[in-house]
Amino acid sequence: MRRFYTSLAILACAIALTGCGDNKPVVGQKPTTKNGLEELANTIRSIQDSQMKLPGSLAELTQYEPGLPAGYEMIKSGEIIYFWGAGIKSEGSTIIAYEKSAPTEGGYVLLQDGSIKQVSSGEFSSASKAKK
Repeated sequence: MRRFYTSLAILACAIALTGCGDNKPVVGQKPTTKNGLEELANTIRSIQDSQMKLPGSLAELTQYEPGLPAGYEMIKSGEIIYFWGAGIKSEGSTIIAYEKSAPTEGGYVLLQDGSIKQVSSGEFSSASKAKK
C-alpha cells in the first residue's frame, strides 16, 4: 500500500511540474492569430537586435518568413494587420499589429512593448495605433 501512495505522489509531482502547457500550437493543429502575433513580435525583436531596418512591406518581410511561418501567411492573407516599420520598445501601449477582427469584434493585438493582449472592439477603437 505504501508503494501505491509513493507512486501516486510521484505522478502528482510530475503532473504539477509539467504545468498546463504553453500557447504553442500542437503538431497538426492550425496556429492561431495569437501564435502569429507572437511570431511577429519575436521576429521584430530579432531584427531590432541585429540593428537592421524593420520591414516596410510584405516584400521586405519575405526574407524573415522562415522565422515566422504562421505569422507570415497570416499577414499575407490579411488575417493579421501589421503597421509596417513599427518596432518594439521597452514601454508603450500603442498597437503595432492586430488580428483582422479586432476593430469590429475584438481580438488579439500586439502592443509596442511586445505584449499581446485581447481587447474588445471598443478598446481597440480608443487605443493608440502605430502610424502606417
